[in-house]
Amino acid sequence: GGVAARALVVWPTAPARRRRASVGFSRLAVALVAVLVAGGSYLAFERLTAPRDLWTTGYGQLLLLKLAVVVVALGWGALHHVVVRPRIEAGGGGRARPSLVGETVVALAVLLVAAALTNASPPPPDVASDSAVTAGR
Repeated sequence: GGVAARALVVWPTAPARRRRASVGFSRLAVALVAVLVAGGSYLAFERLTAPRDLWTTGYGQLLLLKLAVVVVALGWGALHHVVVRPRIEAGGGGRARPSLVGETVVALAVLLVAAALTNASPPPPDVASDSAVTAGR
């Protein structure tokens, strides 16, 4: 949402605020992305009973697709953080808007795959691993 707001609102309508909005958002975005990745990783471990579920179940395949799109989004965000942000801080960065729009499109793709995951059923618990856990108690 923050990338979309910068690309569609701040960049074209408030050139004087580009620098402040970009630098401030960049600092906040790193922490927020870390929280989202941690939460997503936890849910993946919680819902998948075995690593093979990633490629043998529809849910796992959707999760792999989401992971691939997230990696693209993280790479794009890293490019902005390392290359574009320093240009904006220096007072330049006039051609960053198309890249911000592109990053917004990739972020929307992540949301679409996440919505599909919400409607997908995770694989059922593995009976063998459940009985091993129960026997150990």
